[in-house]
Amino acid sequence: MLAVELQNEDGSELDGERTKKFGGALRDAGVITGKMSHVMVGSEPVFTLAPPLILTEEQADRIAGAFVTALRAIS
Repeated sequence: MLAVELQNEDGSELDGERTKKFGGALRDAGVITGKMSHVMVGSEPVFTLAPPLILTEEQADRIAGAFVTALRAIS
């Protein structure tokens, strides 16, 4: 399992609107992530990912590409 925390360039927490847009872009690209809502207050800018135990290069590229696409959607 891995987690990605989104922050603004100044290190502050990413706002809720951009966090939601990022998550939507990931889902649109076919990548399902979890949230840390049970431990975080605020916009919840931490996305967890649990890829399959045996991950192909193609699957890894798809996940990485989805993250790039989602980051572009909020920039």
